[in-house]
Order: sequence, then C-alpha cells, then structure tokens
Amino acid sequence: MPKKSSIDTTKRWGRAATILGLLLAATTSAQVWGPDTKLSDVPPFSWMQKVAASDDNIHVVWEDNRDEDVNNTEVYYKRSTDNGETWGDDTRLTNAPRHSHWPSIAVWEENIHVVWEDYRNGSSEIYYKRSTDNGETWGDDIRFTNASGGFASPSIAVLGDTIHVVWDDYCDGDQEIYYKRSTDNGETWGDDTRITNASGWSGASSIAVLGDNIHVVWKDLRDGDPAIYYKRSTDNGQTWGADTALTEAENNVLLPCNAVFGNNIHVVWFNYWNKYEIYYKRSTDNGATWGDNIRLSEDDGYNSANPSIAVLGDTIHLVWDDWRDGIGEIYYKRSTDNGQTWGDNTRITDNDDKRSVNPSIAVWEGNIHVVWEDNRDGWTKTIYYKHGREGNLQPDNQVKNDIDDYYIGDDIYNLDGTNQVEEQAVLPGDTAVFYIKVESDGDIPDTIMVTGAGSTTGWTVSYYDALTGGTDITASVTGSGWATGKLEPEDYIEMRVEITPDVSVPMDSSYEFLVTSTSSGDPLMQDAVKIRTATGVGIEESAPQIPVDYYLEVSANPPVIQYGIPKAGKMSVVIAEVTGRVVRTLVSGEQSAGYHQVIWDRCDDRGTKLPAGVYFCQLRTQKHSVVRKLILLQ
Repeated sequence: MPKKSSIDTTKRWGRAATILGLLLAATTSAQVWGPDTKLSDVPPFSWMQKVAASDDNIHVVWEDNRDEDVNNTEVYYKRSTDNGETWGDDTRLTNAPRHSHWPSIAVWEENIHVVWEDYRNGSSEIYYKRSTDNGETWGDDIRFTNASGGFASPSIAVLGDTIHVVWDDYCDGDQEIYYKRSTDNGETWGDDTRITNASGWSGASSIAVLGDNIHVVWKDLRDGDPAIYYKRSTDNGQTWGADTALTEAENNVLLPCNAVFGNNIHVVWFNYWNKYEIYYKRSTDNGATWGDNIRLSEDDGYNSANPSIAVLGDTIHLVWDDWRDGIGEIYYKRSTDNGQTWGDNTRITDNDDKRSVNPSIAVWEGNIHVVWEDNRDGWTKTIYYKHGREGNLQPDNQVKNDIDDYYIGDDIYNLDGTNQVEEQAVLPGDTAVFYIKVESDGDIPDTIMVTGAGSTTGWTVSYYDALTGGTDITASVTGSGWATGKLEPEDYIEMRVEITPDVSVPMDSSYEFLVTSTSSGDPLMQDAVKIRTATGVGIEESAPQIPVDYYLEVSANPPVIQYGIPKAGKMSVVIAEVTGRVVRTLVSGEQSAGYHQVIWDRCDDRGTKLPAGVYFCQLRTQKHSVVRKLILLQ
C-alpha cells in the first residue's frame, strides 16, 4: 500500500507525480476535516467526553481512571487556544475518594463552567466548578445538591453571567428533572426547582438556552414505554410551561440532545425498532409548536446511536456513531436551511476494526469541533478530536484532477470537480489557504519542490508540512525552495500554504509560488499558483472579482461589514441580538455576485442607538447562512 513520506495519506490520480490543489479563503466555508488528534494518552480508560468552544478556544472535559485506583474515576480537562492546532496538558479537576463522572461543560468567553455527578459523600451528588481565566486556573468544587436519594446526569448551559443546570433527581421516589441557576457567573446559586412531576421515570435531560428562553428535553416513562418530552421557560427560569410530548411512547427512545438559535429549537435522539436510528424534530416558534419526526440515519440494517447536535444560524451540525462499516465509526451530517433538508452522511473516522463512539460536537463561526471515545490504541479507551470547517467531506474523497502525464498547467480543481481559475482573489487582511497533496505515481523516484516565486513585500506567506497543524517550513521555501527527498513510486507528501496580503498591498497585486516535480534532475511537471488581491470592496465594476464561497467578516468599532456572494440572487445581511431577534436589516433584496461592504450606524431599524454588547451579524440566502459574532464597545 502507499507509504507516507511526510505527513498523511492521499489518493492516487494519473501517472508520474500528481499535484492536487485546493484553494480556499479561510474566512469562507472551507471544505476539509483535519486529522484525528489524540487528546488523552494515559491508560486505561478515558470516556464520557464533552466539548465546548468560544472563538479560538476549545475546551474538553472527560471522565478518567488513570489515578490511584482504577475503579475510581476523576474529571479531567484539556484546552486548545489556537482553534485545535495544538493542545495543552491534561488538568485534573477533581480529587475525591470515589467516582466523579458524567461531566458537562459550557463556556462564555473567558468563563468555563463544569458540572458532574460525584460519589464522594456516599451517594451521588451534583458538583460544580468554574474557571474565570479561560482554563488557566480553577475554583473550588461546589456541592449543588444535599439530600438522600441520589442525583445523576447533569447538563449545563450558559449565556453571559447566567448559568443554567438540569439533572436527574431520585429524592422524590420516582426519578424527576430538577433545575438550578446562577445569575452572577457562578458566585451564588438559587434554589433547586423541580420541573417534572409525573409517575414513572424522567431522566437523561439536556438543556439549551438563548436569551430568557430555556429549553429542556428528556426521556420519560410516564406513558409506560419511553417518550421524548420538552419543557420551556420564557422568563429566564423563574416559571416553567407545561410538559410537551415530542414523540409517542414507543419501543425505546434514548438520549435526547437539543440546540437553539433564535426561535428555532432542534432536537435529536435515537430510537430502537429492530435497530437504532437517529431522529430529528424542530420548532420554529420558540417551542410553541413542533414539526414532524424526521429519520436522519439510513435504513441500512445497522445501528446509528448517540447523536450530538450544534447550530449556528440556519446551519445545523450533527454527529453520531454508526455501525454500518462493521465497527463503530463517527458520521457527520448537516442542514444549511434550518432543518428543512439534510445533506449526505459523511464518515469522518476510519479505524479499520477499532471502534469510535459517543461523539460530542461544538461549533463556533465556521469551525466544527468533534471529540469522541476511541479504542484504536488497544484495549484502552482514549479521547480523540477532529476539526472541520463547515463540515464537508474530506479532500481525499472530493478532489478530482484529470490531468495528462507531464504538465499540470491550470488543472487545479474545486472540491465539486469544476475547474478553478488560475488567479484567486483574496481581500487585504484576509488569508487564502492552499492545500497541496502530491504522490509519486510513476515508475522511477520523483522529487517535489515548492518555491516562492514573487516579491513578499506586504505579503505574509507561511508554509507547513501538513494539511492542518504541522511544522512551519517557511524558511526552507525561500531561495532555492523546499524539496522532498526522493519519493518512491506511490509515496506521497501533504503541505499547506497560508497567504495574507496586508492593507498596504495595492489592489490587483499578486503573489505566486511554484510546485515542481522532477525525476533524475529533469522537470516533469510544474504548476504556478497565483493569489491576487481583490479589485475592490463594494464597488460595482465591469468585471468584479467573484468569491468561491459565501464570505462575511466584521470589524466592530466602527462596525464595518464586508461580504461576498459567488452568484447573484436574493440575500440579506442582518444584525441580531444574542436571543436571535433581528434588530437591524442592513441589506435585503437582489445582489450582484462579488465583494461588497456596508457600514452599520449602530442603530436598530427604528433609528434607535443600540447599547454596547454582543451581537451577531448574519448573511442569509435561501440555502446558505454565515454568522459572525460582533462585540460593540461604548
């Protein structure tokens, strides 16, 4: 089988050395999943992992029994501050004589909040811990509950300084759902509130919050067989509405999970009828009414289980573990139209006969973060992580390049197989990313060389020996260029180039780099890749530059919104509060393809000046949505 010469695997295309290129603006929806990254590496078992994200900070918690007694589990934490490129050390959050497990995590800017189930007092109790400095240091363990009977399965959500927690409670005989909140960032906590009161078991609850609206789903046995139920508060947890059955009492429904954006609430669960399948349901009116149950997994005779869901704007992201390949693998699916239609199932792990299960997903702007439990390293359970951008298929499964034997020329292809233009536009201050995948596919060894071919004045150009992460090899590319050693037939390399023009670079300037394949000193192929600055933003021209994907960037003070659309059509750019309520429509109607700019005067649609705080800017079309966070200062 092919051997990796530098970093990772790629498919074979054509003869001789094949160069595959993917050019994408980093501010748009890039089309790759990064490699699997091992987060825990201490046997024997790490599991029950959860992930949360804020800006470039990724936070993961899990249950681990590496310490003194393998029969005693503790809660561990790990973070990345560079969007998943690198990771810090494992941090032990608990140190108790008995089990601490089932952690749940929520994050708001620098504040990280963790709850878990803990047996240090003899029976199970709910505990809480926080960090107010982005995970650098952690406060004391705070005991939430103190009653006989037992408590389990906490779930946490946060918005600003208000933290919301639900859990399963056995103190009333039947298992019921309880709720608790803090309105001062975890300094103090209100009373326990019982929010279910029905005969039979109520448990496995999940909570989501936006503004004053709190949404809780759970599994319920009041009707005999299990069903999924829903409840909401519209006044920040002070009062609660009625219980609403989302499913009929059926053979078996398990582990509901929910997410919210604006008035749209999305719920997933898995259901057993001869095998497990993933189902989805939504409300578009803040939980007042609900649509039909939709099966999202395929009717292929294999189990699909343990879904996790995240949403931003109209784009919904779903992961689950799927057994169609003979062993558990992690699959991904998304909807870009608020759940009306769904894309294909995408397998994002590939571990042969080793299983990957129990995923958790978090989304921040265009970045998707997934963690799961994996046993590829033997009999142990290990936590793994993967980073995607808007969750499309991996390039190995998407790239098409039908070139001739000896010359590549302009045969650089987009992920959908269409030919890509030779010159790609990028706005000053933005970054274009070029992914290079090269395989020696001839009868004799090849050498691959990458050479910077233009002046770098005003341009920041960085080269890395991997599609994501990797070693910075920029210094090796200048001058005579960076070259691989001899690649034997079927060996391959992967690398990435990041190119950013600063604001001093004149419009319509360009930068080139060359990729060359040689054999016995004679060039076989050469491809020149040119990055050019856009000719203007918001200026109608006879031949405007066209972005390859939907583009949105904001600068908050003053609030300047730059956006781009790849084809003409109806679209809008709006400003929304954190609740999802639209306060200002900046653009609405037909718009020409290209890059555009609009300045927000910080007023709502009535002309009233809006206060400082957190807002969201959203670009909307019928089938696409891009959202960016915007923080207004005084």
